[in-house]
Amino acid sequence: MGMSIIVRARNKGQDSGGSGDVRVPWNPKADAVRLWDIDTGQCLRMLSGPEQRVDWIAFSLNGEMLASASNDQTVRLWSVRTGQLHTTLYGYNNPIYAVALSHDGTTLASGGGDYAVRLWDVGTSHVRWLLEGHSGQVQSVAFSPTGAQVASASSDWTVRLWDASGGHLLGTLHGHTNSVYAVAFGPDGTLLASASEDQTIRVWDIRTGETLQVLHDPMAVRSVVFHPGGATVLGASEDGAIRHWDIASGN
Repeated sequence: MGMSIIVRARNKGQDSGGSGDVRVPWNPKADAVRLWDIDTGQCLRMLSGPEQRVDWIAFSLNGEMLASASNDQTVRLWSVRTGQLHTTLYGYNNPIYAVALSHDGTTLASGGGDYAVRLWDVGTSHVRWLLEGHSGQVQSVAFSPTGAQVASASSDWTVRLWDASGGHLLGTLHGHTNSVYAVAFGPDGTLLASASEDQTIRVWDIRTGETLQVLHDPMAVRSVVFHPGGATVLGASEDGAIRHWDIASGN
């Protein structure tokens, strides 16, 4: 039977806590990554290496690889099965706040304090494209289901869409009135959700660049994800709650 794993970033030496933990992709005090068995709640292993806090983590689609973004200005790729460090990506002079792997696992996107998005070739550890244009730190990156597009969220209040193969800007989405913390593509790749300090989640049609729905939260929203069915989004806010909305009705 396959091993069910979730991942959480925690301080080194900190107690692992009880069972029922979920994946937490943003933890401002963590400097290590722990892998957990979701059935038993037991910590399977700790991935040490980052010298400062880990701000974001992401699995490959097949679950075999894990990427971490750290304030120590590195991106690390790990084997989930063995816990061994696969490679470390260098090239930043600023903290890295976001990381994502393409669905085929060949390309990694990262963003951070230098306002740019980097697209890395996982096989060679080289940067394919340096995507510049944001005027604030990049706080989230996401690949479309096909891997053809990359979305980035920034403290400059915007979301940008990029061509992953050609490295050029496809469009800039305006509408948020404060820092944008997270982006996520819908299952069919036509919708994009963004979560913001302005206490909203916006759902965009990336074909037109128009906002289809504005979903209101009582607090700043730090993370967002689509339900696999595509009709619902879930957001995690600063009050510790996870809320869900029907996209069509906004409720």
